[in-house]
Amino acid sequence: MHRSNKAVTNKSLSRLSGEVLSILLAFIVATSISLAQTYTNWTLNGDVVNNGTIRVNRNIINNTTGLVTVSGTGVVVLQGNGAVQSHSIQCTNLSNTYPISIIRLDLIGTRPTTLNTPTLVPTQLRVGDGTTAYTAASPGFSISTQTLTIGGTSTYMATSTAALTFSGGTVLFNSAAAQSILNNAAGVTYGTLSLTAAGTKNLTTGGTVTAATLTQAGGSGQLSVTENMNVTGTANIVDLGAISAGKTLQLTAAATSASISAMNNTGTGTFQNASNGTATITTLSGNAGTINQSGTSGTISFTNAAVNAGTITTATGTINFNDNLSGAGTITLSGNGNVLFGGSVAQTTYNLNNGTVTYNKNTAQSVIATPYNNLTIANAIDTSAANYKTAANTLTINGNLVVNAGNTLDMKTYSTSTFGAGSSNLGKLMWQGNNIFVSGTGVTEFYGNGATTVATGATYGNILFTGAGAMTISSAVTATGGDPNVGVTVKSNLTITGATLTVTGMDFNNIGTYTNNGTLTVN
Repeated sequence: MHRSNKAVTNKSLSRLSGEVLSILLAFIVATSISLAQTYTNWTLNGDVVNNGTIRVNRNIINNTTGLVTVSGTGVVVLQGNGAVQSHSIQCTNLSNTYPISIIRLDLIGTRPTTLNTPTLVPTQLRVGDGTTAYTAASPGFSISTQTLTIGGTSTYMATSTAALTFSGGTVLFNSAAAQSILNNAAGVTYGTLSLTAAGTKNLTTGGTVTAATLTQAGGSGQLSVTENMNVTGTANIVDLGAISAGKTLQLTAAATSASISAMNNTGTGTFQNASNGTATITTLSGNAGTINQSGTSGTISFTNAAVNAGTITTATGTINFNDNLSGAGTITLSGNGNVLFGGSVAQTTYNLNNGTVTYNKNTAQSVIATPYNNLTIANAIDTSAANYKTAANTLTINGNLVVNAGNTLDMKTYSTSTFGAGSSNLGKLMWQGNNIFVSGTGVTEFYGNGATTVATGATYGNILFTGAGAMTISSAVTATGGDPNVGVTVKSNLTITGATLTVTGMDFNNIGTYTNNGTLTVN
């Protein structure tokens, strides 16, 4: 009898173990889904492996206190219809922001969707699944103030009409493979558009993509601008590539600043700064398109050597080259703006007969022979001839030449150059032969070995004769001084022939040979 009871007990235990195993298997099946399931609200109490299709009519809820992940080969579909109700991706407590990662997410139907917690879509986001469109009324698909991370592809079905309301939050594209930035026919406005990871980025065909803030992290793949793009606040771009033909990457009038570490525009499109802020391009390794400072008082500044085979232009803004400029391109100054050259200059075409061009390298520099409006020589430290600016050939300056104090312009033998009547020499102007009179408090030096005639002038500053050739004053010349230590100094041969040399407020120093066949007056 005792053995019989033991047998019954063993059978009962066996049945109980089987029931426990069934419950455990049922739990495992609940978190590893391979069939289609539909929920009104889908509450996630932990990670889920989804190898089927999960359809949700209302909300996806994170009921944990950390990141919850839906992985697998399947897709989650937000599919509700009827604008009275909406979709929300959220935490149980709406004040919490524990992230939800859904490997593939489709939006279809007519209900608006709002992110109320950070959401990651690592592989595929579809607005409209290719068969059924997403036509929700405003706000359409809204990320509110949250961050949406897109790790793979993102598409907007052509027949979908729902707005993409991304202006209040951050959208992060972080694929290690090539990736297109989500767009639609109407264009998309992003709050913060952030690009990371090694995959190259471009823009999906559609309307203009707008971002208040555009950021690209170090080590990110190159950004190619394949659709019109506006930045209304700040931009920090590590690697900017081709801008497609007919397309523009623009800093709008409201933008404040932009920093581009490396730019190689192999396309024929346009980078435009329409703001009055500064866009800094650290290294321009190539440009086949147009770089335009269209903002009336803004600046595009090139930090390192720039290579340009396209057009760099401004009307009333400033283009600042802090280093060498090379390439078979065009530099255009079409209005009362400024172009600053801080290194060597070599382009095919120059249109600089407007505004002011300044050569401001702090060492020697060649001044290209092209027509100018105003030309300024600046920023040198003239401790030796190694720091002088030198005219490359005859200069045509239709406005005024200004040589700033502490700077030297060597005009060599180019006395057929033309300067405006308001030109001013506050530094040193050197001539290897005859000169053009320029007033000011600076030094005019004659250093030629051939015969030289000093041009008539009523308000020279200092005059220095150092050349071995015969120097002649044959018409009235007045030197009013700037540097009393220089005065008028003759270190070579000077002859006054039937003319008057008046020296006011300084000395006349003869260290060479001086012949007076006219009048010398020292006041």
